Amino acid sequence: MMKKVRFLTHMPLIAGFGGLERQAQGYLESLSSKYDVDFLKRNEIDFDILHIVGHRLPLGQYFFSNLKAKWVKIVFSPVFYIRPKNLLDFRRPSVLKILVKLPYTQFKAWKILRDNADLILPNSVAEKKQLLSIFGRPAGKIEVIYNWVPGVDLSIADESILEKRSVQPYKYFVSISHIEPRKNTLNLIKAFLEFSREKPGYKLLLVGRMRGGFWGFFGKVQEFIKKHPDQIAHIDGLEHGSKEFVSILRFAKAHLLPSFLETPGLSSLEAASLGVPILIGNDEPVKEVFWKWWVNVNPYSVSSIALGIKKISELPHSQEMAKWVERYSQWIISKRLLELYEKEF
Repeated sequence: MMKKVRFLTHMPLIAGFGGLERQAQGYLESLSSKYDVDFLKRNEIDFDILHIVGHRLPLGQYFFSNLKAKWVKIVFSPVFYIRPKNLLDFRRPSVLKILVKLPYTQFKAWKILRDNADLILPNSVAEKKQLLSIFGRPAGKIEVIYNWVPGVDLSIADESILEKRSVQPYKYFVSISHIEPRKNTLNLIKAFLEFSREKPGYKLLLVGRMRGGFWGFFGKVQEFIKKHPDQIAHIDGLEHGSKEFVSILRFAKAHLLPSFLETPGLSSLEAASLGVPILIGNDEPVKEVFWKWWVNVNPYSVSSIALGIKKISELPHSQEMAKWVERYSQWIISKRLLELYEKEF
């Protein structure tokens, strides 16, 4: 009889379906050949392994004690990597090492989750090092599982689709992400407009839905779009792998995602898999995954992002980069995940 694996994520607690949820869906599909897999349903209690994806779920020790009493194994994919904004920002290992000891806080909940996991799967070596620095060595095993990039069918890319978006091949930049503060959409827009004053003729396509709760932020984005309709456009989300999604990504000059924090994003991996140049903020997991195949910017500096856009506008599409990210294909990462499950459970 197949062991039952249930996945628990932010869904349906959040309005947006983003990279974290897509990773969870991919993990579920990866294990389906050897395990009975599904997302955890309300009041469901009969399963062998619980795989938690994301560190923000408010789970207490009582929850885990009940699972342990039933011999349920816990797998934890934290998606945790953090970077302090400045010296006053408390989100640094030296401060968090103290905060995680305080009771009745989100920080304590992180530690409880980490301490109860039989297998912890950070998505980069940088995240693994950070977890060890803050929490110390866990009782369970800790292994790196990189984000996977889904296969994209290039044969369905069609230039004619671009006409309804009023763009021409390689004369636009695309940014695929939720519209929210962490994705740094406002600084990206300001930097693009600064770049356009020196090098006009390009358009910026923002592809993605607004993340719930940021109405004021989204309103500011809309103000820029209304003021510069010939230079900036917003597409309210596209189905990943669809003909329009592939076409818009395939014929873009570059993909721009100067987020304040990335682990890295799936959209950057998807762009890189097509050879499309990528611009990202300078986080350690990004450096680790993409090596030399990316343009590095300071997400807190509009001028740095503008210079990055100028630099990337002069780069061609690269099949060498596409070859590099094949190591993060869904097949390879799925195989690694399945091997870990079979070894540990």
